[in-house]
Amino acid sequence: MQENQGARVFRAKAAAEFLGLAPATLYRMASTRAIPTIKLGRVLLFREQDLVSMLEAGLRPAADCDRLDHTVAS
Repeated sequence: MQENQGARVFRAKAAAEFLGLAPATLYRMASTRAIPTIKLGRVLLFREQDLVSMLEAGLRPAADCDRLDHTVAS
């Protein structure tokens, strides 16, 4: 197993700012296990690598306008 010596870890407030979320949203995501956490006593910590991975997973390629279906369902 490889150790990650220089890994950055954020407390909830800093992690929420990093993601552009409200702290309450981050806590909700942590409680539903939508985001990985580390718990030290009563403190929740978030690894920067996990936060970046979550952001990257949410990226979508730009829509190709020629392939969009412009019909409206009635």
